[in-house]
Amino acid sequence: MKITRQKHAKKNMGFYKHNFHFREPFQVLLDGTFCQAALRNKIQIREQLPGYLDGATHLCTTRYGPAAYKEDFLFFSYQIVRAIVSRSLKNQLE
Repeated sequence: MKITRQKHAKKNMGFYKHNFHFREPFQVLLDGTFCQAALRNKIQIREQLPGYLDGATHLCTTRYGPAAYKEDFLFFSYQIVRAIVSRSLKNQLE
């Protein structure tokens, strides 16, 4: 990561840590679009995200992520968390 980008990321994370009491391990909710873009651009999410956030991370997804991207194997390595989803989205995914 370039120095300027690293400084901005550190400044932003410091803001959230102090004002909203974020602490490690950071829980990062991943969606299908993000995982597809990371796969397309050959980005190792599990290895690079802790460096960007400057701390340990815990990666997770909703149960609807793997349903929307059935061919994507990335989702099966993350913990599934419960999330509130609208009925229209539920009907589309089922």
